Amino acid sequence: MYEQTVKLQHNEIAAKVNLETGEFQEIKKRPNNIPQGRSLHFPNGKFTKSYEKAWNYLLEHLTDKELVIVTRMSHMARPASNSLEPLNNKSTIQEIADTFKIHRNHVNKIFNNLMKHGVYAEFKFGAHDGIRHYWVLNPYISFKGKTISNALMDLFRETDIADICNSSDDLYR
Repeated sequence: MYEQTVKLQHNEIAAKVNLETGEFQEIKKRPNNIPQGRSLHFPNGKFTKSYEKAWNYLLEHLTDKELVIVTRMSHMARPASNSLEPLNNKSTIQEIADTFKIHRNHVNKIFNNLMKHGVYAEFKFGAHDGIRHYWVLNPYISFKGKTISNALMDLFRETDIADICNSSDDLYR
């Protein structure tokens, strides 16, 4: 007995032929690429990808309260854009405090520190109905979706978190 690797077109299937009898038999293949003994956990679930190096950095540099806020941001981020809608420049301190369940007197201090560490960014752009402002979570921390826009990644390329995620250094592993 021997093994053979064969490349097939999309409209072809593999078969075994018995040289003595001329009988041929279709080769059964697994219906998916999931290894035997493994299964999809919640196949219809929605997941967020988190980057361990980024979270290790955050654990070292942020307070517990700030970490809870980043976790909430990760949960509320929109798929593909990481937008933190409805947060924007028109969000009041009280709305932000209510969204993240913190006292309104702590909002400026906490969010200035999060901005300093590159956790999120505020962007504005001209739209047909005027200037729009929006907040975006750093995709190097977490991201929802199967693919990520290179343009979105580039917006955060200069942050410490991006440097850590892109480095081969094991400092935050």
